[in-house]
Amino acid sequence: MEGSFNRTALVEWCRDSVRQMSVPRLSLDVHQAVCRAVKDYAPGCGCTARREYPVPLGFIDVVWFYKGKLVVAFEVDHGVKKKSLKKLLSEQCTRCLVSLRDGYLKWPIPNGVYHLVLGVRPWVSMPDAWETGFHAPEGKISILSSPETAQSQSVSSDRVA
Repeated sequence: MEGSFNRTALVEWCRDSVRQMSVPRLSLDVHQAVCRAVKDYAPGCGCTARREYPVPLGFIDVVWFYKGKLVVAFEVDHGVKKKSLKKLLSEQCTRCLVSLRDGYLKWPIPNGVYHLVLGVRPWVSMPDAWETGFHAPEGKISILSSPETAQSQSVSSDRVA
C-alpha cells in the first residue's frame, strides 16, 4: 500500500474551515467550504484534487488523483442520499461519504464506502469516533487499495453510533 490519510485529521480540517466562516452559515456555503477543505487537504497526502468530477450519474464533489490515477472520491451530503452512493459506487477507488450531520441515517452505508461525519454543527468539536461504514484501523484510510481489498474491514450499521 503506497499511501493513506488520517480520517480524524481530515474531519478536523473540514470542521476548521467551517468554523472560519462568518455567521450565519448557510447550508450551501457549508457544503462548498467542506468541498474546498477536502480539495485543499489532498496535496498534504501527495495527491492532486479536482472538484465536480463528471461521472455517468452527475458529478462527484471532490476526487483525488495520485500519479494521474483516481484514488479517492468524496461526496459531501447532509445525510445519505441514494444518488450520492450510486455515484461513489460507480468509481473503482477508495470512496468516502462526508456527512454534514449526525444521528440516524435514512439509508445504510454500503460496504465499500467510508463514512466521515462532521456533525450537525461542524464548527463544534466532537469525538472522532462518529464514523460508520468501513473501519479505518488506527485512524488511517488507504488511498490506493482497491475497494474489494477493504471489504474485509466492513462494519455493518445503518446509523451513526
